[in-house]
Amino acid sequence: MGGDPLDALRPLMASHSSPLDALIVPSEDYHQSEYVSARDKRREFVSGFTGSAGLALITTNEAWLWTDGRYFLQATQQLSDRWKLMCIGEDPSLEIWIADVSDHVIGSSVGSPSRCGKTFQPRLFEAIKEKREGYVESYKALLEAGCGKKSKPEAFPPLLRPISSNSMNRQSSLPEGARLLLGEARETMKLTEVTASDKLEGFRASKQHFQGLSFPIISSVGPNAAIIHYAPDAETCSELDADSIYLFDSGAQYQDGITDITRTVHFGKPSAHEKACYTAVLKGHIALNTARFPNGTNGILKTCSRVPLWKDGLDYRHGTGHGIGSYLNIHEGPHQISFRLQAKNVPLQASMTVTDEPGYYEDGNFGIRLENVLIVKEADTKFNFGDKSYLSFEHITWAPYQKKLMDLKLLTPEEIEWVNAYHARCREVLEPFLDETEMAWLKKATEPISA
Repeated sequence: MGGDPLDALRPLMASHSSPLDALIVPSEDYHQSEYVSARDKRREFVSGFTGSAGLALITTNEAWLWTDGRYFLQATQQLSDRWKLMCIGEDPSLEIWIADVSDHVIGSSVGSPSRCGKTFQPRLFEAIKEKREGYVESYKALLEAGCGKKSKPEAFPPLLRPISSNSMNRQSSLPEGARLLLGEARETMKLTEVTASDKLEGFRASKQHFQGLSFPIISSVGPNAAIIHYAPDAETCSELDADSIYLFDSGAQYQDGITDITRTVHFGKPSAHEKACYTAVLKGHIALNTARFPNGTNGILKTCSRVPLWKDGLDYRHGTGHGIGSYLNIHEGPHQISFRLQAKNVPLQASMTVTDEPGYYEDGNFGIRLENVLIVKEADTKFNFGDKSYLSFEHITWAPYQKKLMDLKLLTPEEIEWVNAYHARCREVLEPFLDETEMAWLKKATEPISA
């Protein structure tokens, strides 16, 4: 279908059996999936915004898109001037907007998807029903008519496998970053964001029990790395550049677990500013990793990773940690380490998996993120105030941090000791899986640092 989808949808809204003054288009499918099949990308179709999270509201004259901080920059670039971006956490939420400030825009009939049922934004349902007399919970035929013919549903074979309390593959986070750099050194071809991503996927696919990627690889150079969930395109992607930061975030599903890892590297000489920002992110990463906290603590741990950035006036617009699901959503709740309200609802418990991924993103210049997967475990503390017991974290991700991006003068002796201990453990864990050339690279990459 040619033209702007808004021009096709609005006549359909008006001719609906119960004419609609507004139409809500969410990102999720029937199963509340985070990454949906092509046939369910209705919000992407109507708005042009390709991020995995967002919600569109279309009225007879205007259109809004709500999304979170991961996608502010991307949405600004992808939305046409017919759309208004609503930044979650900065602008009124859709519930508040509909309940409090929409009288001059929305009439009495609002359409939303019955396919999402009561699990779809419960507060939004209540806000609409309280404010509006007419409420239409089904618009499937309308939206599919506006989107045109849908692709055939994707079919996935069932998988039966035993589940244990700790089925995470502790060997699955091999040094993909090291192998990527080695691959670049061995190749004479120029690498782009897409060819680097394809090479990384190939490394993963060659491993035992590989079942597929756990999410689309984020492979981003320079300014593109400032787009938090950047998706490279073969036609427009950038080449890897010796003068720019390169950020890659990837993971895969295996029969015995799932992985999610992010590293940031520089192939040339990083600037003092880039090193200072990387070091602040690393300090936040270490602070969360080394935290000890009472049993029952929830997502308030987010401050651990942000304080080192706040000291320099830096911050980031995404959560610090999320649970991960094997053959489920890569961002799996109910627990998380985040500023979101739901992070307060579920405390961290022993045996939970959670990521540690602070970052910093400078629009138009670069982006930095470091991510490991951690397991919550019982902590061995000298005392036990209140008989609560205390918790800490255990690493299951082993890949070196790039030393030349560190400003060693900004690291404390304890942080330097942590980096050296982590790198020593990388060598110990990974050596059985590497060939001679790879091990030589790893030894050099993990040589001890000192202030």
